Amino acid sequence: MRVNKLFGDVPLKVQSAIFWADLMELPFGEFDLILEMNWLVKHQVSLDCATKMVVLRTEEDSEVVVIGERQNYLSNMISALRAKELVHKGCEEYLACIIVSDYEDSLVMDIKMLPGLPPNREVEFGIKPLPSIASVSIAPYRMASKEFVELKAQIQELLDHGFIRPRWIHAYVYDYHQLNKLTIKNKYPLQRTDDLFDQFLGASIFSKIDLRSGYHQLRVKETDVHKTTFRTRYGHYEFLVMPFGLKNATAAFMDLMNRVFQPYVDRFVPVFIDVILVYSKTEDEHDEHLRVVL
Repeated sequence: MRVNKLFGDVPLKVQSAIFWADLMELPFGEFDLILEMNWLVKHQVSLDCATKMVVLRTEEDSEVVVIGERQNYLSNMISALRAKELVHKGCEEYLACIIVSDYEDSLVMDIKMLPGLPPNREVEFGIKPLPSIASVSIAPYRMASKEFVELKAQIQELLDHGFIRPRWIHAYVYDYHQLNKLTIKNKYPLQRTDDLFDQFLGASIFSKIDLRSGYHQLRVKETDVHKTTFRTRYGHYEFLVMPFGLKNATAAFMDLMNRVFQPYVDRFVPVFIDVILVYSKTEDEHDEHLRVVL
């Protein structure tokens, strides 16, 4: 077996103790670290497989005790190494994907499953430029041939969903970087991260929900749609939904999310931009919280 990299005197932190080891990189993706027998002997390591307890001795002759988690595995579960061995021997393998069907209208696995334009909501995204500012128009940037292929595909996907529309009449074409400099900032407050952590006191079960293309679930004010116009070699287009990368998009989206989850904020749901975290003290409580959120 060929070894390409060696690492000397690597510190290994076990609880509060530091152990040193010389390591080599091996092509084993199944393991993070393998400690050789000489290292185990040097540190007088004792292993109790029944209790999953490992005892190590430091250079100061103090004991470091590590107890692994005891889990009840399914009787038919095998290790990754054993599975790899069986596949090499010709056994058939199948990949099963677990799909939650209780909330099919809420759980979107692909952007293609989005129904189209979002409904009219109490929050709409607006672009308020600084007073007495002229519109900005910049020629399209140079792109490689592969980038044009991707650009055309993304434009078609956005058209198919109704997120953008062609603009046939004359309009100023905005460069979003320049537009952001000329837009009045929406000072909607974002929640402090330290305040978020304070809410988790006593919670032991967490679920994180990422919103699929969340910004595209917020419409642009009809009076501001023309301000989102962008120019490509394939024509002029304007966004009907909030695009990514615009100033105040985060603030507008946070405003919408806080209104949607207002009854549950500070109880079991903190919202930070497009990430929703559900936290609970017990499994039964968490199950109920998830049902409310979804």
